[in-house]
Amino acid sequence: MRIKEGIRILCIDDSPPVGKRVLIVGVVSGKKGVEGIVSTKITKDGWNASDRIIGMVEKSRFKEQIKLVFLHSLMMGGFNVVDVEKLYGKLKIPVICIARRKPDMERVERALSFLKNHEKKLDLIKKAKELEMEYYYQYFGCRGGDLRRAIGIFGKFPEGLRLAHLIAGGIVRGESKGKA
Repeated sequence: MRIKEGIRILCIDDSPPVGKRVLIVGVVSGKKGVEGIVSTKITKDGWNASDRIIGMVEKSRFKEQIKLVFLHSLMMGGFNVVDVEKLYGKLKIPVICIARRKPDMERVERALSFLKNHEKKLDLIKKAKELEMEYYYQYFGCRGGDLRRAIGIFGKFPEGLRLAHLIAGGIVRGESKGKA
């Protein structure tokens, strides 16, 4: 898939948890700005982020139009790790994960060690290719050149990710807070 100007993208971020439930918000945007919002819920530290995101996209009226998915990190709802290979395999849409900095994998491994099947979660984190620039990127279903082109078109941290963060936090907390 060639990443080019004018495509529609889906930017996804999670809310703070409310008990064991976490809201996931997706902002669909194109050349003219925001075109829609989608959402679903996942389990904090669970195993359903990938399936819930796939379901959210498949049920969306934007499904055929979305050509690239941006995630604010592979880890949603605490340690509910998104399986980017599964996401790409089901949706056939490249996935780019963006974080402000590379995770401290030693700390992540220690934190995960308390969870059931933690080895599988670590394997999911390691599936994506990595690129570290001003932000830390992990990607699947595209090449490094495609990632650089996407950054050139949509910015180092797409506006849709910031909006997804603000919307999710605003709904759960009553008002948005902090940087994405």
